[in-house]
Amino acid sequence: MIDEWDDGVGLGRIVGDGFSLEVDAEVNWNDRQMILRRLDVYGIEGISANDLGPYRLRQIITDTMEALDVDELIIEGSIRVAGANPGRKPGRLRFTRKTSPSVPTKP
Repeated sequence: MIDEWDDGVGLGRIVGDGFSLEVDAEVNWNDRQMILRRLDVYGIEGISANDLGPYRLRQIITDTMEALDVDELIIEGSIRVAGANPGRKPGRLRFTRKTSPSVPTKP
């Protein structure tokens, strides 16, 4: 997942079935919450970042949350420099991990 870490910036590689992505972001941790600011995603093998689609993106996020053992992942993208609507900052995305009903929650 996170290959390099320097001064609050994480660089990583995500490898899936027939594709590989590189990601970089400012990473902040708050208990069991991870916040990725200025997130950039680059397709490097077999896929472009725009080809992910909602299902595959959700699966990558779920797998990442499981691997890093966080309950919440917040993504704040960087300002677009190319493509649709250059200069636009994407909205904030919040993902939470589902808990099993059989697992008691803390009061």
